[in-house]
Amino acid sequence: MAALGSDSELGRELERAVRGRSRRLRVVPLADNEGSRAYLVSLPDGPTQPAPRAQRAQARYGLTRRESEVLTELLRGASNKEIARRIGCATRTVEDHVARILRKLGASSRSAAIAKLWMERL
Repeated sequence: MAALGSDSELGRELERAVRGRSRRLRVVPLADNEGSRAYLVSLPDGPTQPAPRAQRAQARYGLTRRESEVLTELLRGASNKEIARRIGCATRTVEDHVARILRKLGASSRSAAIAKLWMERL
């Protein structure tokens, strides 16, 4: 957190993170208890690591690291909303990543992309 400087700068960065607009922090809503909210805050390179299958697809199809993270979550059957929560970004951003993944894989749907990866033994 030292890189964020003052308490007020940290506060502003946390506000941006809650809105899904921070590049330095990820925030995942945990619960809404009687009007108060709880959040999990992590650094951008948090717990989502690309699965081996997604890493191989990344190399073969030229996916970005972030697309590989999204593909990992797709392989787990996560919805766009779930992926957004897990990787700390907006649902619309996930939709964009999914569209680029499908285009790069030459697939018309999520299931077609997953089937293609399985058939290619990636």
